[in-house]
Amino acid sequence: MSNELRDVQNLDEILRSHLKSGETIEDVRTTRLTAVGDNYGSLMLRLEIRLKNDVTKDSRTLEVVAKTLPRSEFVQHIFNVQVTFKNEIAFYTSIIPALDRFAKERDASADTDFVPKPYGGRISLNPANAVVDDDAVLILENLKILGYKNGSRQEGFDLSTSKLILESFVKLHAYSIGLRLEDPKVFESDVKPYLHDYIFDEKLVEMAIDKTRDILKAEGLAADLIERSIETIKQRNKNAVEPWIGVTHNDGWVNNIMIKWDENDRPVSVKLVDFQVCEYKSVLRDILFFLFTSVRNDILADNLDKLLDHYYENFVATLKNIGVDASRYSRESYDEHLKIAARDYVYFHTVVMLEPILTDKPVDLSDLSFEELEKTPRFQETSSGHKDKLLLVTNTFDAKGWLVS
Repeated sequence: MSNELRDVQNLDEILRSHLKSGETIEDVRTTRLTAVGDNYGSLMLRLEIRLKNDVTKDSRTLEVVAKTLPRSEFVQHIFNVQVTFKNEIAFYTSIIPALDRFAKERDASADTDFVPKPYGGRISLNPANAVVDDDAVLILENLKILGYKNGSRQEGFDLSTSKLILESFVKLHAYSIGLRLEDPKVFESDVKPYLHDYIFDEKLVEMAIDKTRDILKAEGLAADLIERSIETIKQRNKNAVEPWIGVTHNDGWVNNIMIKWDENDRPVSVKLVDFQVCEYKSVLRDILFFLFTSVRNDILADNLDKLLDHYYENFVATLKNIGVDASRYSRESYDEHLKIAARDYVYFHTVVMLEPILTDKPVDLSDLSFEELEKTPRFQETSSGHKDKLLLVTNTFDAKGWLVS
């Protein structure tokens, strides 16, 4: 399948409700939005759309982002696009509107501004087609032209930025849990149908296990700790455990979080992006995965408990603001379910993702098969950032009692 960029077909049909009266599309300039390795599961395009008003004769340029299928059938298989692409469109068109309505009804100051504005999407040019095909697209606002940027995947976020990001996760989690508890009928109809378990390909998991064992041995960790680490990966549990169940992003690392900083480099706004693999699971998986993949090592080592406290305090306050009984969400329950989330899934998830996140040489998966991936030298090399992060994660999980015993 070719990686050559293609124009989005029938763009006017998607944008129609967002255009002014009399406006038509005069021209579209299509370029690639992100670099190789920044978005493994999709091809992100920047669309500069020149609009002309046939009535007033005015013209303007609308800049949006088009999220399209990866051109590789190999990558489409890994990311199960027949499920994930449909779910992401539904996340913006059904889940977020449901959460927004619920939160605003209970707290006039509530909002779902932690995600980009959607313009619409489709899975095919044929509305009767239930199969995601090459014309599938999701159109979103272009956050980059609004001043949002990604952080450094090799370095990670500082303390103030990490706290602001956690507050965005709080909104997603608290609103979804609140809706589930207070209006289960709407949750069952508008939210839950679009949350499916994402299953990692076992070949990729086996590669991650082998790499993890090799690194931990080379770095001199005790044999018992290495084996408990590997067992924690192997015994991963996908079960959803009450009461901390809600909508989870499930892939909240640096590249899926965009930040606006002010002129003094202070973070002022956060947008969570890329909801291809959102799930109905313990929301605490999100915050642990974010912290251990995306926060600067020194910040994480010195402030983990403070960051966990910050999330908890904001979560309980947000539940109260939207009129949800927070008594089930005690600090004791929080600490207990952090351990469950960490042991049952987050260590596995983090270890599997550290290599693509922290590689020094991001790989273009477009033309690779599994066999070629295993032989690719860039995946066989291990960056110093990967080693350092894996050691920090493993030693911290061990100290917290979050590995299998």
